[in-house]
Amino acid sequence: MQDEVSEAVLVASRGRGPGELVRPTQLCATPSGILLVVDAAQQIINVYDQEDRFQLAVAARKGWLGFTLPGGIECLPKQASEFLANVSSDPEKDWVVVSDVLGPESLILLSVRRLP
Repeated sequence: MQDEVSEAVLVASRGRGPGELVRPTQLCATPSGILLVVDAAQQIINVYDQEDRFQLAVAARKGWLGFTLPGGIECLPKQASEFLANVSSDPEKDWVVVSDVLGPESLILLSVRRLP
């Protein structure tokens, strides 16, 4: 039996605008269905909701220099999220580990608030 694709959805176009990607290298989906895509060229992680709509870009901001070269991403399974929720003030989060190949912090633990 041959597998076949029954549906394809365009999540992001090529470009440098909001939600667009230049060099996507890795992706993962959280237990609640949030999609995160690493764009190594823009040094960001784009976040899309369960309906594949762009929500935000995780990038440099005041107090944080951002990613140097995000090389990998892993969405932690529900069991890990439940454990980390015990040490967090907000139990409605999923957790993601990002490898920043050239950054001063090699592994970064991100919390992602579950979208309604």
